[in-house]
Amino acid sequence: MFRVFYLLAIFGLILPTARLPQVNISYSDLFIFLALCVWVWQYIKHQGADGWGIPMHILWVPSLVILIGGIMSSFGAVTPISSVEITIKTVFVLTVWISMSLLMVQRGDLKLVLAVLIAAVCTTSAIGIIDRLANTNIGDTLSGNTVIFYNRSTGTFGHPNELGFISSVALPLTLGWMLQDWRNRRRLWTFALFVGILALCGLALFYSGSVAGWVSAVASLGLFGLIWLRRASKGQWLAIACLVLLAIGGGIYWISDATRQANLQFLLDYNLNRARNVTGPGRTRLLGQAYEVIAQDPFIGAGMDQTGTGNLEHSALVANDYIHNTLIGGWLAGGLLVFLGLAVCYLVVFITGLRALWWGFQKTDWFYVGLGACAIGWILFDQTQPNLYHRYTWLTLAWMFGLGLQIRLSNIPGLGPARETPEETWLPAQAPLRPPIQQ
Repeated sequence: MFRVFYLLAIFGLILPTARLPQVNISYSDLFIFLALCVWVWQYIKHQGADGWGIPMHILWVPSLVILIGGIMSSFGAVTPISSVEITIKTVFVLTVWISMSLLMVQRGDLKLVLAVLIAAVCTTSAIGIIDRLANTNIGDTLSGNTVIFYNRSTGTFGHPNELGFISSVALPLTLGWMLQDWRNRRRLWTFALFVGILALCGLALFYSGSVAGWVSAVASLGLFGLIWLRRASKGQWLAIACLVLLAIGGGIYWISDATRQANLQFLLDYNLNRARNVTGPGRTRLLGQAYEVIAQDPFIGAGMDQTGTGNLEHSALVANDYIHNTLIGGWLAGGLLVFLGLAVCYLVVFITGLRALWWGFQKTDWFYVGLGACAIGWILFDQTQPNLYHRYTWLTLAWMFGLGLQIRLSNIPGLGPARETPEETWLPAQAPLRPPIQQ
């Protein structure tokens, strides 16, 4: 049941604002709690043996620092209980959530988890696209959103930036899976399926109007493309050529109509101008306010409820709005300890992403390249967001850890493969790196 509850929690990530009646928790939170209960029960039953132990990783160390800093800041928070809750949720994602995901990888379930995540992204992307093209309101009905985002799709998240974020994460992962599958099996039907997924996620990303998502996707896919240009075989050149031709053909067909062409140009101009002239300068001014608040007391923060999930009224914020940068926002909210803890966590993600890129380049394993490029992309996106944690982003770090790229205290400076040699392919022909554990 651990596996079932965990996978349901993964799919439930696309409904973060939908709440269970009377309980006021999200569906994903419910299934994570159930999976955690099964895990604890099995851990006690097997005394940590038979694959029911707690996979340890380096982020447990900086998370302890974040926990201390977050609790210290909560004493001066507007809503101390909310501040403590956000601290615990942040630490949970950086520790237990990654360990749970590591356990799934160790059981040989990485492909299954990835498939469920991509299916979830396709679901929310399709809803966002349908709402945009058919002028329906499916996504807002599911999310409970009542805010109108002019000409921007929200999917099932209730906010367009969240749809843009998860779409930008899914794109390099899907591309890596597609190229690796083509390299190993040459199956046209799966290639066509992946092309459809890429088109769906790409269109949802565009309709989200999230310029940060556009930048993140361009960065990750551009990095992926640079490595691909150096390592691609003739068959992969042919596959990408077909993909590019399909994209060009689809784009030409889409803008062949004058009305659609005008709408496309309007959406581009509107969102780019909004980012350049409104949100960009506004968030820069917010960073300036954050530095002023931090300078007054750089050690103890104003409370973790000052972050994007604190749900404070604007009059209760120490700045004019939530700080759209996880590192600076974390410092303002949780003080120096939270800033240092988060900085170490992001450094671990960056180095692990470089390891994945290095291994993928050396072994021509495109899924590793996709993972590494994805990590670099979402680090960039996170620096434009007010929320300290997104489970689907840190999930990719757990996958890299589980594939043997985990950073250990004794070899942080190195950028080569970790001591535990990664698999040469994440899609094993026979047995996975570690045999699946029977429940």
